[in-house]
Amino acid sequence: AGALGLALATEYEPPPILEAIAHHAPDALWSVERHAPPGAEPAHLVTFKTPEYVLSSLADVRPGGMGHSELIWRATMSPQAMVFVNQPGSSSESDARLPGYWAGNARLPRVAQWRETLIAMHRVAEHDLLPWTHAHFPCATFDEYALRDGWAFAQVGDGYLAITCSTGMALTREGRYALRELRAPGPVSTWLVQMGRAALDGDFLAFQTKVLAAPYTCGRETVHWSTIRGDELQLDWDGLLRVNGAPLATDEGRHVENAYTTAELPCVSMDIRLGDDVLRLDFTTS
Repeated sequence: AGALGLALATEYEPPPILEAIAHHAPDALWSVERHAPPGAEPAHLVTFKTPEYVLSSLADVRPGGMGHSELIWRATMSPQAMVFVNQPGSSSESDARLPGYWAGNARLPRVAQWRETLIAMHRVAEHDLLPWTHAHFPCATFDEYALRDGWAFAQVGDGYLAITCSTGMALTREGRYALRELRAPGPVSTWLVQMGRAALDGDFLAFQTKVLAAPYTCGRETVHWSTIRGDELQLDWDGLLRVNGAPLATDEGRHVENAYTTAELPCVSMDIRLGDDVLRLDFTTS
């Protein structure tokens, strides 16, 4: 109802502070949200944003469960250059059949994100219709891309992406998905994603060299990864993400927490700040 009302309000203009935030481009923005409508499973969203890219994920899906239409994580480098991974539920691209080839997952993965890094552990059943995983990797939308030593790299402007899979992966070069699909075999696979930017990592080749020098191990139940930022990550199939030995804490009561606002859940009011400007929202009034 809220979205429909806003769409029909042709005379509505958002408050200037919201427009300013939309155009604000800090070097790094880490944002955590938790949405818990009455009677629904809570959704825990995390986002890391720089001027060059956005990496976001849904952090608390139940791994191994049946999926539907969920987009569990996505790396966005431009409106066209978007990378994500799923286990297809069918060969269909129609919204009438979900999960499909790109939409949703036949089985939900275990996903954890720490700033510009992401781990996605998949456990595929052998009797699934399509018992493998794949990445949407649209080569034509990148300024440059490279396949090296088991990794796929992409560059858009000053933003970089690196992605690999523990079971290996191959770029589809024929057919409908030629040069836009990385396909990985195997019932047990783990995907790693590392984002980068020229301001921190130098040129595209220097970024590739950094990523290739960062060691990782992927077992059936546990992943260890020493990232290019010097963080030690450990993710267990049934446990919390550990960053440098400490479990990544999540505040179950927090609704939104980022550089612009912090609000509790249930949310009765919210102060949105940018510089000296503040927009106060009071949800207790009708």
